[in-house]
Amino acid sequence: RTFRAVARTGSFAAAAGSVALTQAAVSLQMRGLEQALGRQLFDRSGRQIALSRHGQEIWPKVEQIFDLLAELEATPADSMVGPVTIGAMVSVIGALSLVVARLKAAHPQLDVRLLSSRSDELARMVEAGEVDIAAVVARDDTTLPDTLKWTTLYTEPLMLVVSRAISDNDPRRILRSHPFLRFDRRV
Repeated sequence: RTFRAVARTGSFAAAAGSVALTQAAVSLQMRGLEQALGRQLFDRSGRQIALSRHGQEIWPKVEQIFDLLAELEATPADSMVGPVTIGAMVSVIGALSLVVARLKAAHPQLDVRLLSSRSDELARMVEAGEVDIAAVVARDDTTLPDTLKWTTLYTEPLMLVVSRAISDNDPRRILRSHPFLRFDRRV
């Protein structure tokens, strides 16, 4: 900031006022910067301080640094940026893609990648760091590694549909006594 102020004002005294330092502190900082870079940045021969050839070479880089800082400051604290991978079971992907579209509209610098897989596979992928977050079906018999955390989004009833010919009303007994189809034992 001090280098920029000196380069703009052409004076250590004028720069001191704009960066809230004394003229001696500005002079000391500029000598330290020149020593750190190993080159003379200012021509001190006239009444005005001017950038030397080396100072002119670094000037665009200093301005680039300030442009980058302005970008950082312009991003709201609650804005989401960068890449994120979200996994979900096939049955959730449709609804999730609508949510992600709204999320992208609110946070244009967010780069979202969606993928679908089975619940057990998604949990493994989150643990391995391949997926940042996943929507899965929780099972009573699933124990989660200490590195992961469940957050229940919603619950829904599991319905057992049987023939009217079955007179028993206890779902557990029905499942034990009648064969049934399961898509995948891991689900």
